[in-house]
Amino acid sequence: TPYRSDRKKLGSFYEKISIEIGLARLIREGYLAPITIKSVPLNLSLESVRTTAGEYRADDLGCVMAGHLEEAARCLAEHAAGRKTVVFLPLIETSLAFVDACRSLGLRAIHVDGNDRWGVEAFARGEFDIISNSSLLTTGWDCPRVDCVYPLRPTKSLSLFQQMVGRGTRLCEGKADLLLLDPLFLTDDHSLIKSARLIATNDEEAKEIQTLLATGEEVDLLDSEQTAQEIRRSRLEEELRAKAQRKARTVDALDFALSLKSRALTDYEPEMAWESEAMSAKQRAFLESQGFNPDSIQNKGHASKLTNILFARRENGLASPKQLALLRKWNVPNPERVSFKEASRIISLRFGNRSKPAPQNA
Repeated sequence: TPYRSDRKKLGSFYEKISIEIGLARLIREGYLAPITIKSVPLNLSLESVRTTAGEYRADDLGCVMAGHLEEAARCLAEHAAGRKTVVFLPLIETSLAFVDACRSLGLRAIHVDGNDRWGVEAFARGEFDIISNSSLLTTGWDCPRVDCVYPLRPTKSLSLFQQMVGRGTRLCEGKADLLLLDPLFLTDDHSLIKSARLIATNDEEAKEIQTLLATGEEVDLLDSEQTAQEIRRSRLEEELRAKAQRKARTVDALDFALSLKSRALTDYEPEMAWESEAMSAKQRAFLESQGFNPDSIQNKGHASKLTNILFARRENGLASPKQLALLRKWNVPNPERVSFKEASRIISLRFGNRSKPAPQNA
């Protein structure tokens, strides 16, 4: 993940990310268990919780959580019966109290902490269905049989949230999926990490996915991602139509990205510090020569991605940006796959000009 534990992007220190494998890809390729999200009505307000060093204070969270532990236990009993569940809470005393609430409902629950770890082995042997802790099990603990995670520890740290969820993503024989119980914490703090952030590439996509996940129904995380992308694509199409007053002979970078069905371009956001800089005069001149409207290009990183794609398409003999815009306008099937020569032929026929096609832009 391109974040450190202190929430600073690694792009502040490195020039590029050589490789990154996201959660969604690992699930699709069968390395991790599918994740099903279930929003549970634990309407716990975080408005009174203070922040220290960019994170919610554990003592404040413990105080707020204290009055909701029985409700949280009932939610677990209702929605995760029969599952091997790990629960995360802000304090040891909160975890102990939660276990008491679970046991009062007849649930087989155990608390573990740094001074009392025997429950880890007992849970693994099947003596308990629920294992509750404060922060002991976020790292260095592997129990593939876990198929439910209940994060009752609100956090602003993406890495901590990923670590909690990661305790249940291991593959195991007979395990169909991981059920992630998602409490509906009440707050206006946009820094609170929610389930959508596990796969969202930007804040807008996270908002779309979280809306889909907050229905109260069980939702497959990857399905919600695809639906959110379709909604975003539809909105971007509307945005393009609303900007029809642009210069008729220029290519909009977003229109180009949609034509290629390139999520990397459509959802582009800078990761490295240099990417946020204004594009260079050389980049601007090149992209203008390819027909692009420079006002549609965000920054140096965006220009660099566009340039790389253009060179790759040229090397593969594919249609130029201007040709692609025309083919898309005329509803030519799969215009992104049409060759430069074929695009020239189609355009010549369309305009009744059968002369030799002009050479492709350099």
